Amino acid sequence: MSDTCVQQRTHRDLGIDAYRAFAMFVVVAWHWVFTIATWGERGPRVDNPISHHPSLGYLTWVLQVMPLFFLVGGHVAARSLAGHSSGVGAWAARRLRRLVVPAVPLLAALLAAYLLARTFEASAVARAVVLVATPLWFLAVYVAIVAVVPLVHGAARRWPIGHVVALAALCLVWDLGRFSGLVTGGALWVSMLLVWLTVHQLGGLLDRVDRRSGWWLVSVGLAALAVGTVVGPYPVSMVGTTTDEISNMGPPTAILLGLALTQLGLVAVTRRRVTELSHRHRPFVESAARFAMPVYLWHMVGFGACVVAATAAGVDLPAEPTWQWWATRPLWVVGPLLVARPLIRWSAGPSSPSATPARARS
Repeated sequence: MSDTCVQQRTHRDLGIDAYRAFAMFVVVAWHWVFTIATWGERGPRVDNPISHHPSLGYLTWVLQVMPLFFLVGGHVAARSLAGHSSGVGAWAARRLRRLVVPAVPLLAALLAAYLLARTFEASAVARAVVLVATPLWFLAVYVAIVAVVPLVHGAARRWPIGHVVALAALCLVWDLGRFSGLVTGGALWVSMLLVWLTVHQLGGLLDRVDRRSGWWLVSVGLAALAVGTVVGPYPVSMVGTTTDEISNMGPPTAILLGLALTQLGLVAVTRRRVTELSHRHRPFVESAARFAMPVYLWHMVGFGACVVAATAAGVDLPAEPTWQWWATRPLWVVGPLLVARPLIRWSAGPSSPSATPARARS
């Protein structure tokens, strides 16, 4: 093993790797377990149990971990930029290559499948391909954030807290325009970059937060969630439903900043213990970090294949979260995993120690 690889492994923050892998796997588990998928004349349709049982929306205050991933990414980016000697532009170019290159085979396969479906006028299949590709919004937004970071790097360096406050204020102003009808149509989706960029930059402040401050952030974040959803205009659910008039995720609203504050505080409170456990179980954490992105990239391919197979076999997929639907949830972990497993292992590449840091870094 080269000295460079030894140095990379020595200086890796395994605790941060653990948080990032945890966030990714929770997202994947949510998609597999809590998606109500049916197939009609126009193709697949998806929903989740919260649409039928709104009180379950409070569970998303725990299970919606997308802010955690952007927080951790912002922390890693801030540390990486602080020690990068080639300039912020070179840093962004290198990071973009690491994000985009692993996704090229999947994007090519999805594009080919979509064009093939369109050629043979199989609109239902084309709709299924689009549905499988939908979770890639995260990758697209993350790429956009990395491209924008050089533009805000100067402000982040001079006003580390102030620039996050300014971004958060801009998110609130955008929501005000949305709820008053001034921001409509495609302009609504500007918040996709605004909200997640704010969360990403908030993550850059992690090293400034100790345990005591962490508990304060948890309190402030939960208070913001409570006020925003009980008194304010935001739905309780931190994921989209078919029953809420607006969605906190599509496009994202500023209430997610309250969730991000809560999760940043929890990371600060638990970070020391998680880091200790991560070093104690280093092989497991490194393996989880290595497989996190491949699992994310290919998990919906496995899920979509199982939906198509079940429909072709004449299985009547429940359109509501009945007891039969809940009873089959374990099958919707095992099935997609079995289908996606070869693609995940291929995408992860060889399991050599030197490959781990390159694959795991965001």
